[in-house]
Amino acid sequence: SFQEKHLPKRRATSEETSYPVVTGVGVEWPDEEVTFQKACAAWRKVERLQEQRQSQKIEFGSGPVCLVFVADLHLGSSGVNYPRVFDEARIIAETPGMYLVLNGDLLDNFILAKMMDARHDAKLTIPEEWALVRRYLKVIQHKLLVSVRGNHERWTWALSGIDYFADVLKPIKARAAIYDTDDVSLTLRVGKANIPTRIRHLWRYRSMWNLTHGPEQTFRMDGGNFRLAVGAHTHASGVCRGFNAGGAQGMAVLCGSYKVVDEHARRWGFPTANGSTAQSVVIFPDGFMVGIERLDIAADLIQKLKP
Repeated sequence: SFQEKHLPKRRATSEETSYPVVTGVGVEWPDEEVTFQKACAAWRKVERLQEQRQSQKIEFGSGPVCLVFVADLHLGSSGVNYPRVFDEARIIAETPGMYLVLNGDLLDNFILAKMMDARHDAKLTIPEEWALVRRYLKVIQHKLLVSVRGNHERWTWALSGIDYFADVLKPIKARAAIYDTDDVSLTLRVGKANIPTRIRHLWRYRSMWNLTHGPEQTFRMDGGNFRLAVGAHTHASGVCRGFNAGGAQGMAVLCGSYKVVDEHARRWGFPTANGSTAQSVVIFPDGFMVGIERLDIAADLIQKLKP
């Protein structure tokens, strides 16, 4: 190098050969082994949870039974038909053989900054919205089998890291129920029939031309791992639609909304929904399913069918 050829070599001084004592805070990293053990413990917890999710069941000794799927109550909105919400809750609570599955968006919960304009015309506070949720849960608690969180409940978790919906649900629910933040897979056993079922608030592969295209397309994409699929979220209409589940009878359910006057839908020009809210599926001991879009008719039918 240039230095080796042209510059004289210099000896290190005593100051350069000795190193000062430094006391203070340096670079700190988590201990590698401790972190590895912590990560393994977290994985084992997730692994156990996943195993439980894959073996969930609801078993009825005999049939037929009627499952009612309810979503998009949007309690807190002034455009919600509150008498209908609680009248239908009473029907579910009082009808033998009828059971409830909740599929998200029980309240408006407009708490994100980007949604502040939606709160300008709100007549109820956020605590009052949750008070209505608790009132509803108390009416139907002994009939509730499954509950899935919607995107509106998720906003509380997004801001705080607290699943407040789960906190509200836990002390109210009198009997065991399945709960999930996003997606429930389970086996319904009615008599000797086993019906693989999947319930989630929002499905991918939606289509404006086919209201239940999401679950039907998911059936094809995921290898056909269910016969009964339930969605919500769109407010498009309440509908029960049969589909070919790999040579077996399939039923795709889309819950309707109780939000009759929807300013968001009005602003964006969404088509008017059919007015159907809760969707019912009567399941027979041989596995045959009948979808009904009116709750009062479903209640009459299951009472006539029950021995």
